[in-house]
Amino acid sequence: MITTPASFRDYFQKMAADFTCSFSYGSEIRILNRQLSQIQYPLFWLEQPTVRHVREGVLMREYRTGFLFLNNVSPDDEQAQDEASEQMFNLAHQALLRLETDADAGAFIFDISDCSMDIKEAWSPDDDYGWRVEIVLLTAIECEDCE
Repeated sequence: MITTPASFRDYFQKMAADFTCSFSYGSEIRILNRQLSQIQYPLFWLEQPTVRHVREGVLMREYRTGFLFLNNVSPDDEQAQDEASEQMFNLAHQALLRLETDADAGAFIFDISDCSMDIKEAWSPDDDYGWRVEIVLLTAIECEDCE
């Protein structure tokens, strides 16, 4: 159950492991400091979310964030770039389906139609290729007197 930013991170870290991806969490600066082959690929990189409180009948916590699936490919191999892009697209799509399944099971509120996906080509000096996904999750806040 997602109740805090830490449990939000843990949820996605488990997803990365299920997809056999390494996991990174944080800002661009944090991941750029690890570039130049200090990253294990494929990589699931979860950006730190923006969190706000909203009322949807009850008090909810809204997490807005992006995540990327990246793979490292030679800048001279266009076929490998295309294949990596397709593989990372498929992982991003699987992640969205997982979010939708978990939302249907009541873990949180998620609407796949609110998501966007953008290709990332030759990102960073590591020549990473992949896809970035933007999502919004809503979770209930448990409290004694939220009214």
